[in-house]
Amino acid sequence: MSDADEAETLARLAALADSLGTADEPYWTANDVMAAASDALITSRTACDLYHLWAGLTDWYELKPDDREAAVAAMRRAATEWIAVMDEPAARAAYFQKWSQTLNSE
Repeated sequence: MSDADEAETLARLAALADSLGTADEPYWTANDVMAAASDALITSRTACDLYHLWAGLTDWYELKPDDREAAVAAMRRAATEWIAVMDEPAARAAYFQKWSQTLNSE
């Protein structure tokens, strides 16, 4: 993936993440984030990490119906935090590490 393609993918993912904050149904927007990330799975490490994160968040929502409110809150937090770190590789790495630990504890 060229740098321009990577930038376009990240911009698309950022727009989706940004819209998740005000979405009436965050679960469906989270699925859109996951689908957009899957478009670049074989060419972008960041897309792979985002896919893994959003798959975990949507699984939380789907597999733990009694915990959906917490899952939605986590989706909103993950989206907001992504916007803040997406342009900084070191911050992205810390973001993915944090969310991996969060999801593994759920």
